[in-house]
Amino acid sequence: MRSVSTAGHLPRWRRILQKAALRTRLAWQCLTSFEDTVDRSTLQISYAQNGEDLIAWHALHSLGIRHPCYLDIGAHHPVRLSNTALFHLLGHRGMNIEPDPVLFEEFPRWRPRDINLNVGVGPTAGE
Repeated sequence: MRSVSTAGHLPRWRRILQKAALRTRLAWQCLTSFEDTVDRSTLQISYAQNGEDLIAWHALHSLGIRHPCYLDIGAHHPVRLSNTALFHLLGHRGMNIEPDPVLFEEFPRWRPRDINLNVGVGPTAGE
């Protein structure tokens, strides 16, 4: 009988377990945030202001891009009105640039594996 080594499959199994944990967390969020006694549930499908994150996710998925990275200039907040929060929640990584120091404070805590910069972007150097 031939023995099969699983050493080469550990990273794959780790990814499978991480995705299962993420899906479980998302399902739990859906279940716990649903409130049928009010007109509107607190469940948030999109983190962006007008669903831009869902549009981008659908477009990338349609193009076969399964592992996107993002560059969010004027990132505002890691979760509220964020075009990249959904992608981050799904395990993708990127760069967030937010010049406002008050808004930037939350990024290192909420997005520790992203590159977070507290700088402005413009045609000339200065404040």
